[in-house]
Amino acid sequence: MDLGGRLNPQARTSKKQQHWNSASFETPPSRHVSGGRAAGPFTPSPFKGSSPGYSPYPPLSENHLKRLKDESKRTDSQVRLLSDVYTMLSGETPDHANLIDCLAAVLDSRPVSRTFSALTADDYLRLNPGESGLLICNYELLHDQIPDSYIPNDFWPSLQTLRETFSRHLETGIRQIIGHFLAYAVKIARKRFDGSDRLVVQSEFDLPEVEVPEIGNVRGPLDYLTCSAAGKVPMGKCATIV
Repeated sequence: MDLGGRLNPQARTSKKQQHWNSASFETPPSRHVSGGRAAGPFTPSPFKGSSPGYSPYPPLSENHLKRLKDESKRTDSQVRLLSDVYTMLSGETPDHANLIDCLAAVLDSRPVSRTFSALTADDYLRLNPGESGLLICNYELLHDQIPDSYIPNDFWPSLQTLRETFSRHLETGIRQIIGHFLAYAVKIARKRFDGSDRLVVQSEFDLPEVEVPEIGNVRGPLDYLTCSAAGKVPMGKCATIV
């Protein structure tokens, strides 16, 4: 088919030819790869955040949770959902104004929380007063522990490409640079430290609400989080983690 959407004469097929047999699309039990070796059937990745049908709130399924999340995006839908739940539990439809008043009272009783991205410079000073002064780096010790051979050759060209192509006017552009450094740091750490071959970088990792002294309740996703993934297979041999 060309760019204009017209069918190429060689690509025309009859209706009989267009009738596909579903059996022809079944995955064979094995397939041949280069070198004459046969690979077994595809095994689903064990690194998925949740298996199909799994839910931390049974009998709510994954589809139920998705719908609940969609309903929570709109205030009107939230109120209607609460009203329907109350009606199912009590057998009576609650008064709309009374339901709104009760909802407001519950919200007032809950502590106010902020997201991590809403923290200010003053909050960070309260979180970590720290010390001010000069940082002295022992480059000989650093080079002895992390020789140049540990640093992949594509680190600098890749960094240059990101710097030349991504605008850093907004925070999202800076995250690309931070993610680049973290990715290579994790790759070096896997090679340098024993037992770190399952080390990964999680992005947009959602943390539950936590109370931080002198700051209050904080919640929301972290841009990046380094952690060890469950399992035994080295992550360097895995294409993706979902």
